[in-house]
Amino acid sequence: MAEHCLALKLRRASRVLSRAYDDALRELEVTANQLNMLAAIEKIGDARQVDLVKALEMEKSTVSRSVKLMEENGWLEEVSYSEGRGGYKLSRTGKKLLADAAPVWREVQGKAKETAGLASLGVIVRG
Repeated sequence: MAEHCLALKLRRASRVLSRAYDDALRELEVTANQLNMLAAIEKIGDARQVDLVKALEMEKSTVSRSVKLMEENGWLEEVSYSEGRGGYKLSRTGKKLLADAAPVWREVQGKAKETAGLASLGVIVRG
């Protein structure tokens, strides 16, 4: 069953692809997951953790840990709302990191598109 399981094959492919992004972004000291969260916060504006959970379809605990680390790194600033609940926005450092990471992301994205084309999909499906 495992040798034909599409879910297993997609998870494996996802780990390989994530590793490629993380390797490319390592010199900037950011992971692909963190970069995607920063990009989501930039797109959403002031984002609460629940907004990130919904937008990125991530586990609450993963978002919580990542937000805490990104805040400690100075990439996020806390925003308070009148109803007492808080959210986050990109700090100046977070905006600079996102801008610095963009060309690195574009390069690895291009390579990923080239190597993860239909031939790779066929390998995943056929096994």
